[in-house]
Amino acid sequence: MALTLLRTAGIAGSVTLALLCSSCSADAEEENPVDRVKAAFASSYGIASSKVDVKIGAVVNECRYYSASTTAVTDVGSQTFVVLPDSRLFGKVPGSLENATAVLRACSTGQSATQWARDIVDFSSVIYAAPITDPATAREPVATVHAAGLEFFAPQLTTTGDSTVVKFYSRNVGFTAPAVHYVEATLPDNGTLRVDARKL
Repeated sequence: MALTLLRTAGIAGSVTLALLCSSCSADAEEENPVDRVKAAFASSYGIASSKVDVKIGAVVNECRYYSASTTAVTDVGSQTFVVLPDSRLFGKVPGSLENATAVLRACSTGQSATQWARDIVDFSSVIYAAPITDPATAREPVATVHAAGLEFFAPQLTTTGDSTVVKFYSRNVGFTAPAVHYVEATLPDNGTLRVDARKL
């Protein structure tokens, strides 16, 4: 089965879980990070911050992760945010890879390939999907990989010359028959993240 290379700001047929902008105020370090996450998520949908539920996640390389969601808007999934050690708040920004680049440099360095894959998915507008890390919980997507004549593998991380390369399979979320993609992301030592996603 042929692979189709996509180099767009979004994959056709995918669902945007949330639209938001990164933010960093002069007094960000003095603000409650949960309130900042609520405000950023709420502003994306024109709802009150009180309608946003925030769950506090893990700390990786002094980066604190958060998950925001709401029941006030239909067909909206949870959105991942992260507060960097310098107090900047990041989430997805449509059509941009700048946020993902900043998060990878600050939070993913020295971490596993799975952490890199999750950060690429959560903060890159190129793919609105979830990395496939365990074939036992993703039998149908893995079957799609095999049907394309490929071997499934968990996320892989390598260093090539002056770049870090992450390879993994992903699947769109929220679909009965989710699309599966082979993703290859390259982060140069100097420059912006590049992501190629090939639909199987």
